[in-house]
Amino acid sequence: MTPYNFQLTAFYEDGKSANLEAFSEITITETELPICSTYISIDQWTLLTTQRIISKEGVVVHEHTIESFKQKFSGNFKGLGGKKVETGRLELLTGEICPYYIETGAASMVMIYDIQTIQQINPKSQIDLEVMEKRYKKRGFLEG
Repeated sequence: MTPYNFQLTAFYEDGKSANLEAFSEITITETELPICSTYISIDQWTLLTTQRIISKEGVVVHEHTIESFKQKFSGNFKGLGGKKVETGRLELLTGEICPYYIETGAASMVMIYDIQTIQQINPKSQIDLEVMEKRYKKRGFLEG
């Protein structure tokens, strides 16, 4: 869906040229790239990178690596009732819950699909690794 003219959501196609001034209190390492963000205010935002998710909820900053993602709950991402922002929940392998913000409507798909993609490419167990290996062998990406 182009152009990307969402009010609160940004998608970083080229993470190296991303305008991240709103997230100046965090440091992006040389080996990570920003993927997308939802910026509501200086005290409410979520930034998803290739290595972690960082959400600011008031004065609390939640920061977790993508390997810890277990299950996401997106809530009212369609914006029913005129709601413009939804707070999703990301359950982590530790059982902890990390909030993340979603601009409702079409923009919601940016954050939702990006988190979903990260969950799919990060196996969590030996069974997941075996399933992924079979899939890659079947598609010819691995020999075997």
